[in-house]
Amino acid sequence: MPLGIWLGIFVTGSAQSQETEFKLQIQNQGPTGIQLEWTGFAEERVYTAEFRETFSDGEWQPLSPADQWPTSNTSVLDSVPLAQGSSRFYRVSARVPEPEINRGELISWELIRDFNSTQLDFLLSVAGVSQLKAVFDISIYKMVYLTVDLMGEETIASGTVAFPTNGGGDLPLVSYQHSVVYRKSDAPSRFNLTDIETLVGPVFGSSGFFAVSPDYLGLGDSPGFHPFTLAEPTATAVVDALRAARHLAVEFNVTLNNQVFLMGYSQGGYSTMAAQRAIEEFHSDEFSLTATAPMAGPYDLAETMLDVFLSDQNYIFPSALPYFILAYNEATPFFGDPAEIFLEPYLTDAISLFDGTHSGAEIDSFLPLIPKEMLREEFLDQIRNNPDHPFRKAFRENTLLDWVPQTPMRMFHCASDEAMPIENAHKALESFKAAGAESVELIDPASFLGHVDCSLPSVIGALEWFVSLRN
Repeated sequence: MPLGIWLGIFVTGSAQSQETEFKLQIQNQGPTGIQLEWTGFAEERVYTAEFRETFSDGEWQPLSPADQWPTSNTSVLDSVPLAQGSSRFYRVSARVPEPEINRGELISWELIRDFNSTQLDFLLSVAGVSQLKAVFDISIYKMVYLTVDLMGEETIASGTVAFPTNGGGDLPLVSYQHSVVYRKSDAPSRFNLTDIETLVGPVFGSSGFFAVSPDYLGLGDSPGFHPFTLAEPTATAVVDALRAARHLAVEFNVTLNNQVFLMGYSQGGYSTMAAQRAIEEFHSDEFSLTATAPMAGPYDLAETMLDVFLSDQNYIFPSALPYFILAYNEATPFFGDPAEIFLEPYLTDAISLFDGTHSGAEIDSFLPLIPKEMLREEFLDQIRNNPDHPFRKAFRENTLLDWVPQTPMRMFHCASDEAMPIENAHKALESFKAAGAESVELIDPASFLGHVDCSLPSVIGALEWFVSLRN
């Protein structure tokens, strides 16, 4: 049975080892798998072991389970059977361990407002959402917490927490992920009462939940460019917001029960699904999810949403396309000069207007109703004809269809949604069911409503469902 071995250890970091020879070798090969060992270093290092099936081609992949890396161990068992006549090549990288980041640690918190139930009902009626009713008086706090950025470096993020002050017993934790915003000042922690979405967290708090509303990375107090619909950093910011909220509950002597709910609309629907996937895969020992409600999200970026942006049809939010392009380029650069991508006059607008100080409506007013008309034909040709183009690959990598939800999930989505076609939810449902998911549903709360108007019946549906599941 031939076996390929990559001999050596790749070392990064400034400290020099006292070792003079580095070896990667097979310690044991048997029915349970292949036991690999490598030479340790005099100084502290952490290691990542990877493999591929051919010597010169293919991407290196971490040995399963992927979340064990990096590790300080100097051996690993590759338990995946090696087929007769096949080869497998290994390598191990070593680096100086980074200082541990206490993700979710509270940096600061401050009171935004107290509302009694009468005041909150008045705000809801003024906003035209009298279908929602307050139950308890609430306090709303802004919090700032530690998290990590796109590169895994320490950074901060912000958000709000709303909770009842005159009852409710032991409270379940719920996180509401907001829809797309472009201005840093439109994040939940800025508590803009002219934005109806600002009231979602308080309504859940008044209904007996400890309600978190993360700002995400790059919004609110968080520095840098917002990683719009990048699954991993989005999920990380939500998970760390949940951790920070638990710390805040301790500060206020609020007792939480063991239930955790997730919900969100539009981009927030995407963020909710990304957070659920991350929690189930990596944090199930820390958070016991009770139910989730992703609403009207772009889960199928690779096909449904890419087709929308490459079509000849008008689109209600043309600013979404350059937001995708700029965010994905921040994560994995595929252009250096925006002139390679954008046509004038949109070249200037696409760059200058995405500085965190302009609203979506303001940006949309400068852009063509058919989004692809702001792009160079050469760039469009590359996307259409090259399935491995970095932009197309980013859409594929951030699509949320290839996993199996374990937590009961209700996707709320209106059939007439013109911004995030309901095909996103249909494809997600089909994919999840085919993979064996047993507790996933698609709810159409009002098939005649478009994207904006569908938000209220969706939120109401999620609230009623979550209340019915409360301990």
